[in-house]
Amino acid sequence: MLDLDKLNKISTPDTIWSKDSAFRQENSEWLQKSAKIALIVLRALKDQSINQKDLAVLMGVKPQQVNKIVKGKENLTLETICKLEKALNVKIVEVNIPFTREFIVEGYQTKRQEFKHTSTIIPFKYPSYDFELTEYVSDYKDAV
Repeated sequence: MLDLDKLNKISTPDTIWSKDSAFRQENSEWLQKSAKIALIVLRALKDQSINQKDLAVLMGVKPQQVNKIVKGKENLTLETICKLEKALNVKIVEVNIPFTREFIVEGYQTKRQEFKHTSTIIPFKYPSYDFELTEYVSDYKDAV
């Protein structure tokens, strides 16, 4: 019997690597983002001289979860990201979605509606947000 035949007879096919590879390919988008978050967390831990156990206590989670986070293999929820940000006093994710309604003056068509004319511009400030919403209205009473 050839050595290769003996080897094939006593060995079992290893399919774990192919499953791991398929998982990485299917989930590459969030795995890349998770790895970037892991780097932010590791840098913050080093800068603040905090260990993973202390971070787990600050976040109110088990040390095993923190270990998964710093390995970059955890599909993080917004809740977990917020806990990380609060515990480490760092900004990890920032959502910048413009919140505007563009109404154009003098009958120009917008993406949403068409206005024949406008006369007053009323700025609306939202105290809990970082933006100003400006809406053109045809009459001041409409805005009040």
